[in-house]
Amino acid sequence: MKRLLFLPLALLLALVQAAPSALKGGTTAKVGIWNVTAGKRPVVSRSVIGNEFLSLRADSGYSFVLVPVSLQNTSNKTDGLFFVSWKLQDDRGLVYEVHGGADLYLDEASQLNLNNVPPGATRSGYLVFQVKAGAKNLYLTIETTLGSKTWVVK
Repeated sequence: MKRLLFLPLALLLALVQAAPSALKGGTTAKVGIWNVTAGKRPVVSRSVIGNEFLSLRADSGYSFVLVPVSLQNTSNKTDGLFFVSWKLQDDRGLVYEVHGGADLYLDEASQLNLNNVPPGATRSGYLVFQVKAGAKNLYLTIETTLGSKTWVVK
């Protein structure tokens, strides 16, 4: 008798959508005028971000995941990346958006500033997501009006 393997629909969709086209963490890909690298440094997971004076605690059952990214302006003019969507997806098919305002709890050197990036300049920092505790096989996707790319980051 043959055994059938049943996967939850969300997991099956996640594997079909993310895995075949996902780049390895640390790989640089062109998205419009930007060279984008995600996951070159290790992804960091924390229950609290901030310092002894100002901090933010993740909701119960969640943790903050800090994903390192860097973007280089390859055009010949100063530009910024404003119309962008960053999403993080786990192996359960759950999709997370950047936690609004959480980057303010990071030190200035870790914040990602994509305003007024001169030609040839690179900006690096962390994107902060609040994800369910124990999330595995994380895929980061950038979507812009100029294109999209996905990386396996953890």
